Amino acid sequence: MRFLSTILVVLILASCAKNKSVVGLYGKCETGVWACTQIELNSDSTFTLVSYSDVGMDWLSYGEWIQRGEDSIMLIPPKDSQPLFTAKTNPDLAGKLKVTVLYKGDQDNPPSGFAGVMVIINEPTIGKVTDENGVVVFDEPKTKKIICRYIGTFEEAFDIENSEINDVEIIVRDMFIRRHYNTTLAISKEGLEFTEELTLEKVRRFHKWWK
Repeated sequence: MRFLSTILVVLILASCAKNKSVVGLYGKCETGVWACTQIELNSDSTFTLVSYSDVGMDWLSYGEWIQRGEDSIMLIPPKDSQPLFTAKTNPDLAGKLKVTVLYKGDQDNPPSGFAGVMVIINEPTIGKVTDENGVVVFDEPKTKKIICRYIGTFEEAFDIENSEINDVEIIVRDMFIRRHYNTTLAISKEGLEFTEELTLEKVRRFHKWWK
């Protein structure tokens, strides 16, 4: 009986040690370099990801993670990670189509204007880039589809069923991380591998760039 109890304790400790080896902070941010990505895998199976861009945008994402074997994990999206899309008919915009793109990276603050997003209507003929307020206005009053793209990081398409729609608002959330949701990410001696180009090295928690 004592022998079986000893085996059980060893198995539990081995399981905890395996999970502990995954938990931690990944991503080394060099001093003086603003482009940086970090993800913290917490022991309660939640994660926080922060990505700082050298073009002035910061991405903040939350979610859960699960371990898939000894050397891989999967990131699970929160329920509110999908973009919000609202559309209406605005009589003040007769003959025009207005698209506003906002980004909500912080759960505690309202969304703000998302500048630099390529908005395409009547693909592939008409495209414009949003201004500092996340707004773009087309002289083309009707479209069946709106496509939003941002420097290779994300692309979202929205169908317009009502031809009278001319005022659209899109709130983007979890932009940086969305393409990695529900995919298996390998953990190697080099760190957490998001893509062939992006591997985040495991670092000590005092290297964390956010509070």
